[in-house]
Amino acid sequence: MRPRELFGKAHHSTVYRKWNEAYKEKNTVPTVKYGGGSMMFWGCFAASGTGCLECVQGIMKSEDYQRILGRTVEPSVRKLGLHPRSWVFQQDNDHKHTSKSTQKWMTTKRWRVLKWPAMSLDLNPIEHLWRDLKIAVGKRRPSNKRDLEQFAKKEWSKILGERCKKLIDGYRKCHDPGLAYVLKCGCELKVQ
Repeated sequence: MRPRELFGKAHHSTVYRKWNEAYKEKNTVPTVKYGGGSMMFWGCFAASGTGCLECVQGIMKSEDYQRILGRTVEPSVRKLGLHPRSWVFQQDNDHKHTSKSTQKWMTTKRWRVLKWPAMSLDLNPIEHLWRDLKIAVGKRRPSNKRDLEQFAKKEWSKILGERCKKLIDGYRKCHDPGLAYVLKCGCELKVQ
């Protein structure tokens, strides 16, 4: 008998069985081939806290990106208590963000979008929140994608407003002190 890996390197399970009962269900342990998978998330935040967090299904195209923004940005703005037109939307120069269809779609929404130089360093403060989220979700040891999504949403909602404010204040000092920012970016989380 030897221990088997169960969704991660640090967790082992030992099964004791009779000689001829190796494949009975009570003696088997589910495993995930090639790791448990990963999921991409879209989220936003402002100085007052976190907005919506949405799981991205498959490879995101411009149209998918527009649908996610349509479902999440305005509810997030309301949740965060931002005044209309007091915020700026930040995104990097990924193709789905800069495509003609996305640019046209954003024009119809009349959102102010922060100009972001091509080939620039990713200075978006949401990267710090993605790190916090990855650590918090990792501690919960999700064993499948359903757990991963559930844990990610729960941990995202637990991020404190003070943490968000500190990140925004640091960003304002360097860039634009007059605005409440809604910042966004994608994050990949993995089942361990």
